[in-house]
Amino acid sequence: MSIDKSTTVRTLPFTLRAAACGLRALGTVAPERAAAASARLFCYPPQHPRPRREEAWLKEALPFKVRVARNEVQAWRWGTGSKVVFLMHGWAGRGAQLGAMAAPLVERGYSVVTWDGPAHGQSDGKTSSLVELADAAFAVARKLRVEPHGVIAHSMGAGAAALAMSEGLAFERMVMISSPASILYFIHGYAEIMGFSPGLRERMTRWMNRAYSVDLADYDVEVMDVPHGDRILLIHDEEDKEVPIEHSERIADAVGIKRFIRTQGLGHRRILYAEDTIQQAVQWIDGARD
Repeated sequence: MSIDKSTTVRTLPFTLRAAACGLRALGTVAPERAAAASARLFCYPPQHPRPRREEAWLKEALPFKVRVARNEVQAWRWGTGSKVVFLMHGWAGRGAQLGAMAAPLVERGYSVVTWDGPAHGQSDGKTSSLVELADAAFAVARKLRVEPHGVIAHSMGAGAAALAMSEGLAFERMVMISSPASILYFIHGYAEIMGFSPGLRERMTRWMNRAYSVDLADYDVEVMDVPHGDRILLIHDEEDKEVPIEHSERIADAVGIKRFIRTQGLGHRRILYAEDTIQQAVQWIDGARD
């Protein structure tokens, strides 16, 4: 769920607006049922059509499949270099959204791999989560029998990459673009857009904690055991309305990240196609710090 504070219940698509209305009504008579239904709905990432630029990038890649739990995930690989770089998309995104990074990395001798996370793009599944996005990275690494050299990740995908790193996927270099500091930010933003009361929002969060046997607060990048802050580059736009730049500022402080690039006028998605973003990300993966 992308969070834009200008979004209100009245601007939602009709089907989602109707669902929000029904869930709010249900919450007045059966709050626990409403919380469960609201949490499940949150886990359904919306699908968006793939633009032509992504189709063009994928035509240059070798497609393959990866099993992630119950789902078969669609993946692609560019190049044949021995050092592998992962590209990880965010919520409701697609791997090819970061496709502009592939060619310059291949030119430097890297092999580049991306995929559509579970329930995203061309992959199987109906629901997904931060944990499943991270699990996909481990599954791809096992499939290819590689320890990836680096990762360039966007939005919630950056949170998933940080989670994977904290759980043992030893990236030598990481680029986190427009990263949220907290998964709860997305959940609370979803509840706000749907017009849920604070009580329903908190019930929904508690239901997710019980249902998945987790504490969602443990998945905040700020509290993850993310090593090697000196190997991580943060890039974030000053005018990002979906994930405010303060999130990357918090991550930088918590993880000890010194390299932080602030852009202007690129927002949450155009930042992925900007020449300067591509150049800075590729140079960082390749080891250039200046």
